[in-house]
Amino acid sequence: YKTDYTNAFRLANPRGIPLTSYVITNEVGGTGRLTWDQIKEMRAAGCAIEDHSATHRHLNTLTEEELHVEMQSVNTAFASAGLPLPEHIAYPHGSDNIMVRDVVSQYRETGRDSSGGITEMSWAKTDTLWYRLKSEFVGLQIGDSASTITDLIDETIENRQVLILYTHTVSPNPGSNGCNVDRFEEVLDYIVS
Repeated sequence: YKTDYTNAFRLANPRGIPLTSYVITNEVGGTGRLTWDQIKEMRAAGCAIEDHSATHRHLNTLTEEELHVEMQSVNTAFASAGLPLPEHIAYPHGSDNIMVRDVVSQYRETGRDSSGGITEMSWAKTDTLWYRLKSEFVGLQIGDSASTITDLIDETIENRQVLILYTHTVSPNPGSNGCNVDRFEEVLDYIVS
């Protein structure tokens, strides 16, 4: 979404917090979506720009051939925009299965689902499920306390774990799939404190 640039990047970049934006390549430049120029600016500032598919279809409903076409389409779009190929994917709708993970592993280094929680990993750990990384949704609304997220950050640090936080939009009135811009800024300030 365009709010990745207008709100999330605008707030995180001056704090030195790099973000990752997962883009749906067929929607780049559409209404309310990022443009390739915005994506390139974010990338140049140190943000990761990664894969959220070409079409945002449920990947676990596609054939193996359709999955390859989906992944190749994303790679073509990134290359055409002059960007390095994505290394990671956030599965649309959190939809993956064994075949999806097998095909994705031919194109990406990792895959993230939306199951919630903390992924326990280390470079020495050999049983990390790199194509089933867990993530925690940040859906804070106006008036919500950020303590659920800040407590999770503290727990992650205390246990020396990895925490992937995600949201779809960052705006004043984000709806159920996003985060209020003031709550997002509160979480960012907590991270840098």
